[in-house]
Parts: sequence; structure tokens; C-alpha cells
Amino acid sequence: MTTNTQEPTFRESVSSLISSLSSTANKLITLVLLEGRLAGLSLILIIGLAFVGSFLLFTAWLFLMFVAAFAIAKSSDFITASLIIAGFNLFLLFPVIALIVRFYRNLRFPATRRQLEISKMETKGLVQ
Repeated sequence: MTTNTQEPTFRESVSSLISSLSSTANKLITLVLLEGRLAGLSLILIIGLAFVGSFLLFTAWLFLMFVAAFAIAKSSDFITASLIIAGFNLFLLFPVIALIVRFYRNLRFPATRRQLEISKMETKGLVQ
């Protein structure tokens, strides 16, 4: 019993290598494009959230200044209400900042960096 296994020719090996490299490059380009879209969307959201955050901070500051000015005048009931509004605005500022930090991470192309790191390790023979 003889098995007739033929080794691939040089031409077939080169063709297979080119096909594999083309597929890998195509997948990496797709990943970069998808992360580029995500980064663009994240940047737009960061700008929008920064605007909202700055508005909330401005209104809180405005209310605090108004309360300080009005405290000199008289009514403590209005002061309490104004402090609650200012505190609420400051409270809303924290989730806005947390969202900005979360979306900022998308601007660094994390999946592309991981993929390139894996590719670099594969070329060194560290990962199979």
C-alpha cells in the first residue's frame, strides 16, 4: 500500500501564502475601518457630552452665585431650593464625565492595537 501524497509545488505555496496574506490584510483593514467609525462616533459623543457637561457646570455655578447674592438679601427657602438645583446639576455632571472617559477609550483603537500586538507576537513565534 502506497500513499500518493504530493508536496505542494512552489507556485502553489506562493499562491497560498499570497491568499493568506491578502485575507489577513483585508480583515485588518476592515477592523481599522470599523474602529475608525467607532472613534468618529465616540468623538462626536464626547464633544456633545462635553457641551452638556459644561452647560451643567455653568448652570450650577450660576445658581451658586445667585444664591450667594440672594443670601445677603434674605429668604432662606429660596436659598435651599437654589442649592438643591445647583447640587442636582453637579450630580448630573459626574455621569457625563464618566461617559466622556468611556468614549475616550474608543479613540485609541483598542481592538486594532490588540490585533497588531498579537500579529507582532506571532512573527516572533510567541503565539501560535
